[in-house]
Amino acid sequence: MSDPKQKNMNTETKLHVQPATPEKSTAPQWQATRKKRPFSTDDSVYDSILWRLSSRRSDEQTMAVGITGCKSKSGATTVATKLALHAGSQQVGRVLLIDANRNSPTMKKTLGLAPNSGLYDVLSGEVAPRECEPEQIAENVFVLSAGDVQSTADARVDRQLAAEMMEQFRLDYDLILVDLPPAKDLRSALPVAKSLDGVLLVTRSESVKQPEVQRIAQQLQQDNVELWGAVLNRHREYVPRWLQKWL
Repeated sequence: MSDPKQKNMNTETKLHVQPATPEKSTAPQWQATRKKRPFSTDDSVYDSILWRLSSRRSDEQTMAVGITGCKSKSGATTVATKLALHAGSQQVGRVLLIDANRNSPTMKKTLGLAPNSGLYDVLSGEVAPRECEPEQIAENVFVLSAGDVQSTADARVDRQLAAEMMEQFRLDYDLILVDLPPAKDLRSALPVAKSLDGVLLVTRSESVKQPEVQRIAQQLQQDNVELWGAVLNRHREYVPRWLQKWL
């Protein structure tokens, strides 16, 4: 028998797009060009994360939150993407998702983004901020790719420019989620991380021991990056469901 949790993990959510007439198309461009979303969301999990984030929100100020993993393949990118899609469906307002994973950017390929300039093209000084426009992938959800990270790999990231860019995004969006590199590689995106209000640490269940998590938390504190909490990813229950009802 197949594992129901594994089946749920691989489920796709499709966008039903109304066919456009030859004379005139009234559908938004993101609907007409994107037939499906590569991620489905577990509403209860992401409702809980959004609720906890909202408790830190002061007045109506836009929050900028980073998501980083304890190590690579912790699922931070998946958590960031699912959270952005869920927030966009919950009347949070305009949501911006930024791929700041300089070492291993995946959103351009995974989400089928256009090959436009991205975050590090701007922060390295190669492209003017006005030439870098986030792309809409769903209702109320926009994505800014990492850009051409190969040509800007050795370029220094301007901390002041990162702060100014984030402040401009705060004026245009209601929630900003930033997919950061894994914690051990965070120094490559440290100016971006420091421009955020806080960071969530994603750890894959049973893959990281407590001393390592504590070391990462201390590292973030030393780098003046505020750790807001942790997300346990791919947690598995070993008690059968029929038995859970009696516990």
